Amino acid sequence: MRTTDFFLAIRARSSLILLLLALTTIVCGYGAMQSTVDNSLPVWQSNDDPQWHRYQQFRQEHQITDPLLIYLPGRTLETSDSLTSQLQQIRHVDHVTALGITPKNGGKAVLITLVPQYTTSPKQLSALLADAENVLTRTGQDKASLGGVWLLTDRLDKLSARSTSTMFPLVITLLCAMLILLLRNIRNTTLIMACGLLPGLQLTGLMGLAGIKMNMILLALPPLTMILGISHAIHLVTKQAEPGQNPMAILSRVALPCLLSGLTTALGFLSLLLSNYQPVQQLGLWGAIGTLLSLVTSLLLLPLFFQPTERGYSFPFFSTLHQLISRQKKLILPGMALALVLGIIGAQQLQRGSFILDFFSGESPVRRDYQAIEGAGIGLTPIELDLVNTRQSNRAIEKNMALLAEANPEITHILYTFPSGLVVPKATRQGAEFLTMADLDFMLEDISRITLLTRTMASEKTLELVNKVETFCQLCFGPRKLPYITGSVPLYTRGQKTLFATLVSSFSAAFLAISLVMGCVLRSWKLGLLAILPNILPVLLVLGAMGVIGIPLSVATVTVASIVFGIVVDDTIHFLHSWQHLRKADNSRTETLKQVFDYAGPAMMTTSLVAGVGFLGFAASPFLPLRNFGLLISLAMWLAIFCDLVLLPALLLTGEENNAQRG
Repeated sequence: MRTTDFFLAIRARSSLILLLLALTTIVCGYGAMQSTVDNSLPVWQSNDDPQWHRYQQFRQEHQITDPLLIYLPGRTLETSDSLTSQLQQIRHVDHVTALGITPKNGGKAVLITLVPQYTTSPKQLSALLADAENVLTRTGQDKASLGGVWLLTDRLDKLSARSTSTMFPLVITLLCAMLILLLRNIRNTTLIMACGLLPGLQLTGLMGLAGIKMNMILLALPPLTMILGISHAIHLVTKQAEPGQNPMAILSRVALPCLLSGLTTALGFLSLLLSNYQPVQQLGLWGAIGTLLSLVTSLLLLPLFFQPTERGYSFPFFSTLHQLISRQKKLILPGMALALVLGIIGAQQLQRGSFILDFFSGESPVRRDYQAIEGAGIGLTPIELDLVNTRQSNRAIEKNMALLAEANPEITHILYTFPSGLVVPKATRQGAEFLTMADLDFMLEDISRITLLTRTMASEKTLELVNKVETFCQLCFGPRKLPYITGSVPLYTRGQKTLFATLVSSFSAAFLAISLVMGCVLRSWKLGLLAILPNILPVLLVLGAMGVIGIPLSVATVTVASIVFGIVVDDTIHFLHSWQHLRKADNSRTETLKQVFDYAGPAMMTTSLVAGVGFLGFAASPFLPLRNFGLLISLAMWLAIFCDLVLLPALLLTGEENNAQRG
């Protein structure tokens, strides 16, 4: 069946197609309402990770979970008794303890440790936190500061949820405004927006129905899918019909490059499946599904309502751009080579390791609270040491821990826990003093575990400290296969290291797969290589910009390279497909270039302008890594269209001096 016949068959079954789309939208709309956000520790762990299994076993053996710390400056234990009693009454609280402390920055204070019950779920922890904040407000504790691992998780969940209410409306508004401005056609604008909104809703609904919870990485997928659908529709809608030409013939000609661009974008996402990090694998799988949905929706919906415009869409500069490139190509190519070198230099400055507090704005309560607590000399990042069956006396263990703390000033406190549940806290030279009479000399039990409280650092530095502590324990307490170190923070930091390895493996896979597909479909290895070169440059320049500006590789930005490469190659495909088709007329290359600009140029320019502005809507996200993700892809879109309209033509015209002069 020819492509034209396929579209005619769809139009002949318009009622059935519309009913199918309506039912799908209703079902997926229901699924979207079931969608939730979860950034808790299990989301970021692999079920076959022995470290994760060990931590779960450790928690079960000791019946523990990470505590919530409440810092009350200027308070004493006597004035905090009522508050402690009220906190103890909160549902799902196991126990609450209060200690008087002498902060490193002077004065007096109370540190309250609220420990949830072992079986408390993330949803219950969120409710517990809200109840604790209500108690603090009701008792007038306006200077209280909060800290803890699951407090950060809860705050990230709330930021992620807020992103959906602030970012999505702005993205939709920007996309619609740009389409109206560029197309000046309400009918086509409505049709194109439908081709974006429907797959975005479908993807969100399918993920909700499949029980996939949104997290810091997956949150970008619905707007990304929406923009991809709009891009496909723009290429299909903005073509001008020749006199008497069937509208389905227009769609038929553009369908092949749209299919190819959808395939390359899907390959960019699928390359992420090579990661060992489960959230990245989910991004790859569901990103590919979203790409498929955006393409299928456009190919089903457009034949039903598409009507070509009487006048084509154009940009004035296309009439002379081919001549300018022909004259200046000897300057363009060295300029692009210089940009490539600068991109590589900038990319070498990339920071590896995300600082979790950088996920929040500078004025956020989380950052203020952490600065207040850690400024007083209390580390908020716990590292657990499992000392069961360690054959050393309590005094020997204490001596070794003192040596460890002396060599690592990031450690502020050492908490010794005994089988009975009693905890003996000890401050290091860098930590605030605890006003307690507890002492290891009076303990008749052996220490079962130790909690090191350390200052909050970037993930790479935290992992470096974790490895140093593990090495120290293996030397001091005796070698063993089972690691001494465990806890939520070491698991997070190891996951971050795995995440960074994703950048190289996923981008390499995307590069090879897309290059192979391009060469096969275009039936020319030369054109396949030319299609890759202009799209490597935007990727390197974006990575270089990240290095120069200081945007680190985080959970959101580490996948930028693979996704950018899969997206920006789309316009290149449309350009080269038109080039191949028009070269059959045996015109000069310069004349062919002019015809390509006239036919494919307006859609390419419109797609890049609309998508680039749409990604700017990510700036409304209160979650900073997601904001950076959108802005970086927006930058890539601008760079890519410049490369497609300037660098790629210069490469095609290279060595054709005589043809260029005749053109």
